[in-house]
Amino acid sequence: MANILFVTWDGAGNLPPALGIAAELQRRGETVRFLGHEQQRSMIEKVGMRFEPYSHSYPSSSTRATWPRWVASFVALVNDRSLGRDLLASIQRESTDLVVIDCVLRTVLRAAEEAGIRRAVLVHSFYYIGGFGMGSAGPIARLRGRAATEPWGGADVGLIATLRSLDPDGHKTLHPRIRFTGPVWQGTPQPATQLSGEPRILVSLSSGWFPGQDKALQNILDALRRVQVRAVVTTGPAIRPDDLKVPVNAEVHSYLPHADVLPTVSLVIGHGGHGTTMAALSRDLPIIVLPMAKFMDQYKIGQVLEQAGAGRLLPKRSSPARIRQVIEQVLGDDRCRLAAARLGAEIRQQDGASVAADAIAEVLARAVQT
Repeated sequence: MANILFVTWDGAGNLPPALGIAAELQRRGETVRFLGHEQQRSMIEKVGMRFEPYSHSYPSSSTRATWPRWVASFVALVNDRSLGRDLLASIQRESTDLVVIDCVLRTVLRAAEEAGIRRAVLVHSFYYIGGFGMGSAGPIARLRGRAATEPWGGADVGLIATLRSLDPDGHKTLHPRIRFTGPVWQGTPQPATQLSGEPRILVSLSSGWFPGQDKALQNILDALRRVQVRAVVTTGPAIRPDDLKVPVNAEVHSYLPHADVLPTVSLVIGHGGHGTTMAALSRDLPIIVLPMAKFMDQYKIGQVLEQAGAGRLLPKRSSPARIRQVIEQVLGDDRCRLAAARLGAEIRQQDGASVAADAIAEVLARAVQT
């Protein structure tokens, strides 16, 4: 039995893949715990995982109320050396066989590398998001003179939790340590069942905060007023449902498990978050993407969906009339639904949590042999 530590941060969609992999490892008999921000405690402990908070970190939050403060928080996070110190303190308190580190946490990656800790890196979106920090093609790697053959500071394995055929780097020959695990499922996905009557739509922008998100959501609601659909809208903690003008054909919730809604909808409107996108595709659902932040993975996800024919990409400032037009086009286009179904079938062929757990088991087995 191995003792495995996951190191994470409060970035909204980055946590579910880690929890899915951790649950699979725990099911196999491994001992698992998490190190993260205090506000993540309830979600982690709710699924039966042990949690310890960072002791000195900058107070990162995915729901900050102003753009400058959000940017400042993120910059402080990726440069916060105390996170690396907290990692070292945690493994001193409890013997640890392997650490799984979120790809954004470059100071934790550096501390683990310098201490010679056995480690896996978890990329919770497309491969290039890992390159942002310590990947072989990333700016940090180049500044440090990192050879292209040493991804993420020589980590034992890089786990890319996405569909390789959609990833812009998926066709490339990558380092042998890089594993495309496939998306980590939320439940066991099956194709959505199309109910009789008016189509049902799920609208869900980020659970974190981005500038202009409230206006984009209101424009979507205004677009829905004149479309023959029923809509379920989830706002997350960043937007108050009471601040929105809601049409009669929509219901708005601060939180609702998407796993309860996706099996009975015909279309998803989202911000291009990787988790929501893959959950929708896993149920053969086309997606309209309005990215909230072009510098993140959201815009690229919308691009590749449109290129694959499984969705449409719109600017977040799109007018209600434009959004309404695209909703009607996608609902009336069987080609979009069939393209999403092809991707859905591919996602359902490979359980990302199981593949990731297998890769971690291989690392641990090599360690025993040496």
